[in-house]
Amino acid sequence: MKLSILDQSVSVKGKSQDQTINDTLKLSLLAEKFGFYRFWVSEHHNHPTIIGTAPPTPKTVIFGLSSFSSGTLRFKTMNFSSYIQS
Repeated sequence: MKLSILDQSVSVKGKSQDQTINDTLKLSLLAEKFGFYRFWVSEHHNHPTIIGTAPPTPKTVIFGLSSFSSGTLRFKTMNFSSYIQS
């Protein structure tokens, strides 16, 4: 069974945006370590609590995440329309 993770990089009170993105990075490394197939980064527009609310930020995050990857984990962006089509 191929398992994936969808991370939304949610901003919470008392946590910096840098820390939120760093947490996304850590989660992707754990996903790879535990054999997950794909790591999705959500793509939202004009959302006040989600870091990287529109492109190119999610794509930039993916390039950063993939540079730490050994190559076994696949990285993708996801928006609502791609979710309902899958």
